[in-house]
Amino acid sequence: MQLGNVVFGLGIVCVAVLSGQTTSKGNTRPDRISSEKYGFSTVFPARWYVLPGELPVFFSFPAEKMLPQGELPPGGASINMLVREDTLAGADGDRLSPWADHEIRVNDGVAIERKYVTGPAVAKESQVLEVAFDQVGLGTPSQSLRFVIIFWQFRSKLFGAELCYIKGDPKGSQYERVLLDLVRSFRPI
Repeated sequence: MQLGNVVFGLGIVCVAVLSGQTTSKGNTRPDRISSEKYGFSTVFPARWYVLPGELPVFFSFPAEKMLPQGELPPGGASINMLVREDTLAGADGDRLSPWADHEIRVNDGVAIERKYVTGPAVAKESQVLEVAFDQVGLGTPSQSLRFVIIFWQFRSKLFGAELCYIKGDPKGSQYERVLLDLVRSFRPI
């Protein structure tokens, strides 16, 4: 996702949040969030808010903390669920690395880290790739962002979960744990 897309997406979310379309787990929401279109569900992280839709977006903060132009507030984070249905193929039939490379490129990623992690149980036969990188802020004032994206394949689709938070946030490792728990909770419906 490019910075402009992140800002636009967060702006849309801000409007939706302010209009009451998101809820935290404290309300009468189920423990899981489903995407009927893509046939999966994940946990609803405790103390997070969700913008439901074809692909849910999770936020660690309530609407009133959203900053102008969709910037994350201090201590704020978002997780976007991703799906890619086209066929990317890299060396040895690898479909995850080309997608990861694309996300790094469009986000002007620097300080790139890659590793394989244990992902959802349904993806046990395929590799689960995690990439992390920084995005240097543009303009003044600006936010330098940290992205952590986990990619996996299930059936013929590629899935991902993209965490974004302000670089240097002391809650960064906590957010990354929420991301991993969310990914590991993925299951078909």
